[in-house]
Amino acid sequence: MTKEEKIARARERRQNLSELSKVLKTTSRLAGNEDNVNKLLLDYYRNTFNVTELNTFDQWKEKGYSVKRGETSYMVWGSPLNINKKQDGEQPTMEAADEDSKKDFFPVCHLFDIKQVHQLNKN
Repeated sequence: MTKEEKIARARERRQNLSELSKVLKTTSRLAGNEDNVNKLLLDYYRNTFNVTELNTFDQWKEKGYSVKRGETSYMVWGSPLNINKKQDGEQPTMEAADEDSKKDFFPVCHLFDIKQVHQLNKN
């Protein structure tokens, strides 16, 4: 897969996450429930894909597991970051968002289920 294809796939997955989040949030509000989007996403993954234990790649590594090659993550939203635009063509910087933030960016957090990992050999 080329770099451009990887970027396009990441954008498509992010767009799908955004659309799923909107549907879940709207459905939740209509049901009189005010759960946050990540809780709704996790409940959806549990009910739809029968996931039981979700952790990030690094969390699985700390527990002595490795994600199996080719596995696709379950995505949730990370903590918002504030995009501070720089002057004179410098790259924008990202910092933890504050309450006065006007331009927040929500990164994607990738999670893997226990069925997607295998235990590392302890030699």
